[in-house]
Amino acid sequence: MNNFINIFINKLNSKIIILFFILVTIFSLISVLHALRIANTGALGGGIDFQFSPSVLFVDKINPYEYFLDGNKDDKIMYAQWPSYAHLTYILLSPFTFLDWENARFLWSIINLSLAIFCLVFLSKQKKLSSSKTFLACLLFLCSSPFRNCIGTGNQTFLILFLFLSFFIDNHKIKNFCLGISFIKYTFSPVLVFFIYFKNDFKGLLFSSLSCVFGWFIFSLYLDQNIFETLLQPLKVAFVGFHQDSARSDIYTIIGYFNHFSEFIYFNFVRIFLVIIFSIIIARDILKIKGNFNNLNLILISSLFLFPHLMYDFIVLLPAFVYSLSKLKFSLAKFSILIILYFWIGIRLKDYILYFIQNKNLILSPISTISQSQVIINFLVLLILYYLNKKLVLLK
Repeated sequence: MNNFINIFINKLNSKIIILFFILVTIFSLISVLHALRIANTGALGGGIDFQFSPSVLFVDKINPYEYFLDGNKDDKIMYAQWPSYAHLTYILLSPFTFLDWENARFLWSIINLSLAIFCLVFLSKQKKLSSSKTFLACLLFLCSSPFRNCIGTGNQTFLILFLFLSFFIDNHKIKNFCLGISFIKYTFSPVLVFFIYFKNDFKGLLFSSLSCVFGWFIFSLYLDQNIFETLLQPLKVAFVGFHQDSARSDIYTIIGYFNHFSEFIYFNFVRIFLVIIFSIIIARDILKIKGNFNNLNLILISSLFLFPHLMYDFIVLLPAFVYSLSKLKFSLAKFSILIILYFWIGIRLKDYILYFIQNKNLILSPISTISQSQVIINFLVLLILYYLNKKLVLLK
């Protein structure tokens, strides 16, 4: 009798697992199609973050930073395509300007989707995940809100994640040069910059800086402008365009909650200075951990709790998810996965539930509201995730 019950339970469990995979597969396909639909539909805000219009201005010999700071008077900068990225960005994206807007954003959405799948497969192979675990990681990643958000808005974060895979290049000079291209999105840069410096000294930092310095020079020369005038223009745009209420989980935003200091003219620079100090401490801490995968993973996690990031940037938790799956036999890894799923699915699920309670119906993309307490909680949860992934390194 007991043997019969055990067989029945095993068969039932197998059917539940198969049903789970079928349902998640369906949801992931819907998620991908929905993301591509958003990315290529203007009414849904498709491609609002893709740096296309600033690239068009650059190719037309108009400084996109100055144009934005002057008030974007003729609305040549579309949607939320504020030029807050490093100068090199507009050189890299200039080939897209040979296409019209609709074709450019379609091509960019396909490139983003390709980068997403490549990064997932590459990371899974690095940790030697089984086919079933790789498939599970793929399904859950494709179902996640950050994935849909990044594809739909056309943000550049998939490119940044792809560039971070340069950690696995053996040649240190080439590795640092390629990692340096990721500096175009400088909210991911501070910890990486100091990590490279502490690990490879000034020579490593020099090689990592070459690409963005080269981009800055070419940008300035092409526009026939003084290099010292253009140097800090991306930061000036960031200060103007950044909306603190949109950030999710970082110490920079939390420091900004101290309103009685906000009237101080150099308050933002003080915040940056403090976060840089924290970045130095974190970089030294990560330096103690061996392994390219571990370094990559911890730098990306720490970047999320140091500088402001929106929902789409949480795709960079993919290495942590893959790493946790590779150590699934440990309870710390299971806890780590739950935290990542909170950021990938849980936060957005909360938005759906609240919208349904308030409006008694469901829509595909309810507006996400973020309170100060949520930002602080998310910050603390990311700190826990960082600690868990450090501890997992010691578990064999």
